[in-house]
Amino acid sequence: MFELVSWLNKEFEVQMNIDIMRYAPAETPFPKVRQLIRRLFSLNEPLFKSLKVRDVIAAIEAKRWPDDA
Repeated sequence: MFELVSWLNKEFEVQMNIDIMRYAPAETPFPKVRQLIRRLFSLNEPLFKSLKVRDVIAAIEAKRWPDDA
């Protein structure tokens, strides 16, 4: 996700004012271990918002990410 936002900034000058954590998990070591711990303690998996192509196109046209994106 960060790579996409960074590329859009370089290619289309889209501001990097987006909360990436709303769309994808942080890249952490041992994701399978974290998943196992979540299951053991009956913790819900985090839900992430879907990033649609129309959101990316709107960001390119506006040169910034929409506030609700």
